[in-house]
Amino acid sequence: MHTKTWLTIKKILNIITGASVGFYIGRVLWIFADYKMHSDVYASYSAPWYTPIIVASLFWGTAILLEVIALLF
Repeated sequence: MHTKTWLTIKKILNIITGASVGFYIGRVLWIFADYKMHSDVYASYSAPWYTPIIVASLFWGTAILLEVIALLF
């Protein structure tokens, strides 16, 4: 492939990786803010309030890891 094509692919992967990191940070901040605003709702759940953060970390961590591996390849 041409060098320009590889540079375009690298730019796209950088944008996707940056967006994924931004979405993850936004999700964690949203969960934390929602807990602070509605802590009484979370008190009735059987799971701790931070369980969605753990799930988001697993999902976004895997996605970001795959994107970084593709970027380094």
